[in-house]
Amino acid sequence: MDYSEYFRQLADYYNHSRLPKMTAVAETRADFNREGSWVRHCAEHLQLALAKRRVLEVACGGGRWTQFIADVADRVVATDPSPRLLEFGRTLGLPNTEWMECDAFSLDKISRT
Repeated sequence: MDYSEYFRQLADYYNHSRLPKMTAVAETRADFNREGSWVRHCAEHLQLALAKRRVLEVACGGGRWTQFIADVADRVVATDPSPRLLEFGRTLGLPNTEWMECDAFSLDKISRT
């Protein structure tokens, strides 16, 4: 079954909607900074698994979790089909992070270098 139209409409929705709130990235960082929070617990495990690695993040959105990966990874390629969300992610100024417009079914666009 060809889901390309479904995914095109989904990307269009995220590209033009007011959701998710772009403040969510900062709120997630604030949650991470609180000792014992579930966000801190999840992010620390994510960081432990991805430290010093080259990471491909599929459907990164505005970078809510990308920010924690970028703290420890050698390189992050963060992908999403929504240009609006990617543009927001770029404003975060994350180190070693490349933001690429790409959906989960077009990963062949990504260079392995």
